[in-house]
Amino acid sequence: MARRNRFFVMTFWGQFLNYSVEHDVVSTIPIPQSPPNLTVLIDNDHVEFQAHPTPDECVPLRTYPDGLLRKSRSPGNSLKIRPAEFAGPYVLFRHGGLFLSVDDGGKTSVSRPRGLSWETFRLLNEDEYDRLSYFLTNSWYIQSQRKISRFDIDKPAEAFTFHIAGLRLPLETILECIPDSKSKEILIPYDTWILEKFTLFKPLVYYCSFGKEDGFLCLDIAIDTLRRHGAYDGDIKILSERSQEDLSHQYRSYSDNRVQVLEYIPLDVVDYMSARFDISSYEEFDQYQPILYLDTDTMINAPLTDVFSQALHDKQTTIHVFNEFDEPWTADYWGRELFNDDPGAIPPTYGFTTGIMLYRNLACISASLKAVRDTIMRQSSVWGTRHMLRCYDQPVANYVMHKFESLDSALMTANTRNFDMRLNGADNDTYDAYVSSLGEPILHFAGGVGAYDWKVGAMRRYQAWLDRSNQPNETPEDLLPDAFEPLENVALLHGPQAQSESL
Repeated sequence: MARRNRFFVMTFWGQFLNYSVEHDVVSTIPIPQSPPNLTVLIDNDHVEFQAHPTPDECVPLRTYPDGLLRKSRSPGNSLKIRPAEFAGPYVLFRHGGLFLSVDDGGKTSVSRPRGLSWETFRLLNEDEYDRLSYFLTNSWYIQSQRKISRFDIDKPAEAFTFHIAGLRLPLETILECIPDSKSKEILIPYDTWILEKFTLFKPLVYYCSFGKEDGFLCLDIAIDTLRRHGAYDGDIKILSERSQEDLSHQYRSYSDNRVQVLEYIPLDVVDYMSARFDISSYEEFDQYQPILYLDTDTMINAPLTDVFSQALHDKQTTIHVFNEFDEPWTADYWGRELFNDDPGAIPPTYGFTTGIMLYRNLACISASLKAVRDTIMRQSSVWGTRHMLRCYDQPVANYVMHKFESLDSALMTANTRNFDMRLNGADNDTYDAYVSSLGEPILHFAGGVGAYDWKVGAMRRYQAWLDRSNQPNETPEDLLPDAFEPLENVALLHGPQAQSESL
């Protein structure tokens, strides 16, 4: 053994030795996302167990007559270390003729006269721990099984072997195949040579909201339906000029501990309009896959897990969009004038909204997102100011994405519907018949750039209908009224007014 090396200690059962501050004893825990608070310091063939109750503390542990390892006020007594019979970096710990052992219930003591399986441990350095923790604590899309699964880290994994979706993966195979703790696709063999692809399943939903209070009211409703009716328990990020504290005090949905408000100070209309494409500057987005952007005037009425899974199964598509119009060459809202002025561009067969976009991950789409903003700015330079624009974000995004990205409209078109705003003012029977027929999980209350009080009213009416009809698992204490005063004379909007929300 090299001198003065520090390691984390994995047991035969795939768990880690950890120091319980409350009980002053060494026990075991499943692999946590943050490292255990127990390490061993190796000095030649001697090992000292050390506890770290806080990041700044290092407390020696010693073996007591009952065989348990506890805190010591004096330097801890060292145990002898020797190679185990397992192949690879596996060891035994011995003190006074007895071996350190961990049974299948997690009891840890220096109590066994012979060193066999339960007395065998694997030492992991910090890099190995980070890679293993990343793999075992995340969810993964299993490519050949077409399903999402994760390791049951609370269940002991006998003989340093971990189980997921019916597959047995030895520890050494896992460490060999995972290059770092950021890999989003991993190929791992099982049963000696059969390969399986593990694709990271860590979805993110993000929004942008600025200016008008109506926009934040819409977003409060959007997040509420995403959580309760969409059964989404993942992370949510919001780009806004307002603070998390400010929004949390005013709206319940923003106080969710998995909602993070990221400061974004828009300087002008370009920033207001294209903030959704400016996420590459936030390192917080790098860890997620897939990533769904939603306008604040969207609502979710059913789980999105299948949508996310299908996006990951599609190996070619980098961005999934909602086909909003089949004749984009007839109007400028989907980039007609840009395609016409570019002799190298092939006109698309459909136009998509920028209010609903699903990316595989940030790395594969980052260059095109930046290109959308750059093109908007270059277009505005024709007028010599960023306060005058030739076209909004949606035409530019259609131009850039159709020309350079691998687009797919089938998935999101099958799962998205533009809510017919003409029905919002209908009587209850007509309204109930319409909303009962909606089979898509994503509804877009499109109708003009930005948020309006009538849009808030339309979303509230549908939210109340969802609460009455679906009876989600967690019902708010103050449900919205059963019916809202109908909003009269609200027409279904097309063209520039139907572009995605920006202000």
